[in-house]
Amino acid sequence: MRRSFAIMAFALTLAATASPSGFAQSVVDQTTPAKAVVLGFDGLNNGANFKIYKADGFSVRRVKRGWVVDGTYGNPAPMIDFDVPANSEVGKAVTVTESSREFSLDSIDITSSISAVNWEFVGKLKGQTLYTDKGQVPNPMGGFTTVDNPDAATLVDSVEITLTGLKTACCDNHIGLDNIVVEK
Repeated sequence: MRRSFAIMAFALTLAATASPSGFAQSVVDQTTPAKAVVLGFDGLNNGANFKIYKADGFSVRRVKRGWVVDGTYGNPAPMIDFDVPANSEVGKAVTVTESSREFSLDSIDITSSISAVNWEFVGKLKGQTLYTDKGQVPNPMGGFTTVDNPDAATLVDSVEITLTGLKTACCDNHIGLDNIVVEK
């Protein structure tokens, strides 16, 4: 009786960890809460061309040139930003990773002086795209708007964040990114 109970408990455990397609999945340890980390670009030099920022095992890397560290403004300072010349539409991206481990992206803070900003999150796991989310922040008028990730519950090993500044008729505009909130 004891032996058949142990076999049945093992079978139930195995069945509980199998996906609908029959492959075993990892069991999430509910006793260890996720740790939120805010990637706020601390310690970067004002005016420096942004290439990479590392904190708490995470890396934020530019995808293309054009990002600059703004050490005098942020939520709080510093932040990274890029310039959008008048009558232009410019998009720039960064990629967030965590030492080849899985994590989730919770939110980011975006600023713009004179235009709306389009944003896009592309979350991948082992090279496979798990989600692509897009939206637009109305003109924050120099303030910051927090954008929550609609797929914050999805674990990934990289997220590409793209911000696109829209055309303005009059002036150059700076689009800024701060406080990338992730969970390990």
